[in-house]
Amino acid sequence: MLYRKLGKTNLFTSVFTLGGMRYLHGWNAPYHEISEETLKQAYDVTEHVLKHGINHIETARAYGKSEFIYGKVLKMLSVKREDVIITTKIGLEDSETAYKQIQETLKRLQVDYIDILDIHGINIATDIRKALKKGGTLEGIRKAQKEGLVRFVGFSTHGLLNVILKTIMSEEFDVVNLHYYYVFQQNLAAISLAESLKMGVFIISPNNKGGLLYGPSGKLKSLCDPLDPIVFNNRFLLANMAIHTLSVGITEPEMLNIHLDSLKKKDETPLWDVLEREIEGRLRKELTSLKDYCTVCQRCLPCPEKINIPETIRLFNLFEAFEMQEYARKRYSDMKPDDRWIQGENGDKCTSCDECLDKCPQKLNIPFLLKEAHKIMSKNK
Repeated sequence: MLYRKLGKTNLFTSVFTLGGMRYLHGWNAPYHEISEETLKQAYDVTEHVLKHGINHIETARAYGKSEFIYGKVLKMLSVKREDVIITTKIGLEDSETAYKQIQETLKRLQVDYIDILDIHGINIATDIRKALKKGGTLEGIRKAQKEGLVRFVGFSTHGLLNVILKTIMSEEFDVVNLHYYYVFQQNLAAISLAESLKMGVFIISPNNKGGLLYGPSGKLKSLCDPLDPIVFNNRFLLANMAIHTLSVGITEPEMLNIHLDSLKKKDETPLWDVLEREIEGRLRKELTSLKDYCTVCQRCLPCPEKINIPETIRLFNLFEAFEMQEYARKRYSDMKPDDRWIQGENGDKCTSCDECLDKCPQKLNIPFLLKEAHKIMSKNK
């Protein structure tokens, strides 16, 4: 296992983190009741990853049974508190509610303190204000921090780059949890800014949101050959030393093997070397050779119809270049107007007002592409 210092926290975390939102029946209320089947699954997975050197567990109040599960499993495994780093999250609440929820979380996890407490989902501009204002979420966390109940403070985000940058620039946080993968690189500026401020960087959902890599398309597998797409993506991410850890939301112990393979190289060359660069070149050529390739610069935003133009065209590009139909359709179907998590109307709402045309440096026919993307990606929604 490799370890990296998580920014200014001075915590040394394994480069893989055990995520906690995918256990059997994990979303079925009541959350405090955990079946033997669920408990065995979580026990087996947690025991296995700890044995292989993973020392960071990530959960959240909003992950159904997850906090209760880890509270029980860590006790069953007799894990010493100082041997595991625990990250959990609370939502955007007023300070009093936030403080109360922290106390509840400590009871769920059966611990005396939380290593890293994240504000869950700072996704839009109003979330920043709600989190940082007097009487807001951060105030409640700071109270708990002064009492030794919380060591470090972070935030997770599914927002657009400008929101992430603004939140980082507040300099109120020690860690940022964000999306960034080979197929989704527009948050690189946020990672670079976090690095300049010595923040920890935690990449969330690299295997699911990063392309459904546990079941990749045949085209993607072929382009990544001889590496598994998971191995390629892991090495791509870990080649950036500003990135400290990646979430692995595994549900069976053997699912860890492919991630451990990412760290093994018989020739002792760096994780990102000749082979990895060759594969990256193949992928880049396939993607950029598309007639309607979008660089996701986001200059087309805002759209008067609230369409997430760059995300829609990005998914359309992945659909065409790498035959990632399942991934593109799933992500596209998840977009909803005024949603805080995956924002945007679908492409069929385009009125051809043409406001975006003059903004696009590549001169793409955006109204046409939005309608074509909708025709293809809305199938089987």
